[in-house]
Amino acid sequence: RTLPIHESQRELPSEVEGVASFELEVCPTYDLYQALLAMGDQIEVLEPQSVREEMYNFAKNLMAYYEPTSEA
Repeated sequence: RTLPIHESQRELPSEVEGVASFELEVCPTYDLYQALLAMGDQIEVLEPQSVREEMYNFAKNLMAYYEPTSEA
């Protein structure tokens, strides 16, 4: 709320306590993904599906770095 990631950002009405939903009108760029990823596990991209899938791919690749190794 206090630091919008884009000038088009607007808050949508929410019926769930403690949950805020925002809408942005942007073209997905590397900078957008960086801004979203910087929020870590505090956000979930709902749509468009293409951006949601790209965020999933970033998260999956990140998790691969932290997979336990079987060193004995």
